[in-house]
Amino acid sequence: MRFWPSLSLFVALHICKGVYGSLIDDLVNAITQAVDCDSCHALLVPLKGLADLGNSAFSDSMAAVCKAIGV
Repeated sequence: MRFWPSLSLFVALHICKGVYGSLIDDLVNAITQAVDCDSCHALLVPLKGLADLGNSAFSDSMAAVCKAIGV
């Protein structure tokens, strides 16, 4: 019986890691393609959602974006 909670936790963490990686990729793409007012405004939507998760999530994600871009 103890096997299933461990497996569920593993699967949940694996899915979250994939979502985080996808979010970073999406942010990198949005930042590199932000060339006009409309694209900058579109970039604010995921950034606001990320900011709603808290300071730590926002700063960790932005650090990952900066590393991915090479800044």
